[in-house]
Amino acid sequence: MKYFVRQVSLLLLLTATVKGQDKPVKNLDIYLLIGQSNMAGVAEVSTLQRDTLSKVFLFNDKNQWEKAVCTQEEGFNRYSTVKKSYPQKLGPGYGFAQKLTAYVKQDIGVVVNAKGGTSIVWWQKGYEGPNDYNLYEQAIARAKAALAATPGSTIKAIIWHQGESDNSSPKNELYMSRLKKLVADLRTDLGNDKLPFIAGEVGTWNGRGKGVNPVIRQIQDSIPYSTWVSSSGLTSIDVKKNNPHFDTYSQLVLGGRYADKVLQIIYKLSPGDVTLYTGEDYTGRSVILKPGTYNSTDLERFGIGKQEIRSIDINKGAQVLCYPDNLNDKPAKYTKSINRLTNPVSSITIR
Repeated sequence: MKYFVRQVSLLLLLTATVKGQDKPVKNLDIYLLIGQSNMAGVAEVSTLQRDTLSKVFLFNDKNQWEKAVCTQEEGFNRYSTVKKSYPQKLGPGYGFAQKLTAYVKQDIGVVVNAKGGTSIVWWQKGYEGPNDYNLYEQAIARAKAALAATPGSTIKAIIWHQGESDNSSPKNELYMSRLKKLVADLRTDLGNDKLPFIAGEVGTWNGRGKGVNPVIRQIQDSIPYSTWVSSSGLTSIDVKKNNPHFDTYSQLVLGGRYADKVLQIIYKLSPGDVTLYTGEDYTGRSVILKPGTYNSTDLERFGIGKQEIRSIDINKGAQVLCYPDNLNDKPAKYTKSINRLTNPVSSITIR
């Protein structure tokens, strides 16, 4: 009888593990995404993020993998074990996974365990004191549970977006030493002393980020196997109120920038030879794209709104066809960078 119960229990466990998936998951390239509110996500989820991503799996609150998709209101941090009680909206996770899977053949696993309003002090291993949410311990537990659920899988990198709570003095002056300890502990407990660590700048509107962003930009020289992504051109959900949170398009662009770094350092792939900008003179939100044809919906998925392209940086040998309204129109052809587009662009082809 005990044997029978054990077998039934095992069957139920296996059934639960693959529920909601196209096939059993194994050999995943897993990414751990942690940090504070901009990693958790405060931006609105649009209809485009409610499309299920191909070859991408999200680790849920039952320690199972499910097909990665945002709900009507919530993004990838909805299963965080340390999340705040309000809805976890769009963070960089969706844009990160969306762009990554467009370039690589491997199945991707995403583990997001962020909490808004947290200082790097609270993320230290063994932290005890006010606001002790066991942030570090929960992140490690989730990462190890994800590995246990997927035979043959590997954690490929840690994506870190945090710093708004440490932007002012003296916190910013202590940020790098605390970050070094955090990275060292994460690598030790995850069993890889060369595990890539990628940090992102906080928003820069209204003078934000002046304390912590210069420190983040030093990470590559201060911590081995680490790098950073820029928040240049990204915008707030409410700049008039100096809200620190990225809007929807900016979260998609930010996620894409994290993916660009992963493509380069882990998969040894180039994100592309063409960069689109929403501002003239190569300013505003920017997205690097590989050869292909992109209509207005495709561009919006990467964080470029309809007819928002204002300048294009083109590497030698690449060619861009710009269509004013749709792909049936006669395109303008560019083989060199153009700092100011005079006509609207809705669709492009990159060769």
